[in-house]
Amino acid sequence: MKVYFDTDIILDVATAREPFCFPASQLLALAETQKIEGFTSATIFINVFYILRKLIGREKAILFLQDLEKILTVLPTSKEIVHSALYSDFTDFEDATQHFTALQIPVDYIVTRNLSDYSFSKILVKTPSEFLEVFGK
Repeated sequence: MKVYFDTDIILDVATAREPFCFPASQLLALAETQKIEGFTSATIFINVFYILRKLIGREKAILFLQDLEKILTVLPTSKEIVHSALYSDFTDFEDATQHFTALQIPVDYIVTRNLSDYSFSKILVKTPSEFLEVFGK
């Protein structure tokens, strides 16, 4: 099963955000143990680094992302993806780029806490808790 991780899920783990950290961590553990194939984008790595370096410092942010890069496959964001996002019906441009990035594979699910931003998704979208129920965890 191929699962795309949105920014908020990664930040929930990195910052131990309650009450979201536990299901997000369980989901990431499934990717780490190769029970699912985990994907994200280079753009998300950039955004997460930018946020984390302000919260926990550059060195800890880099260490977290180095560990994450061993777990998730990082997908590129191309001109075609940007074009598709710009001309899509999505109201949130960043989420549109994530959607079209995920379509490259394609993945089975996008996991996010922002379900409403993915209302035009051609991919099934779940919260971590919803995905874990589907997965039987």
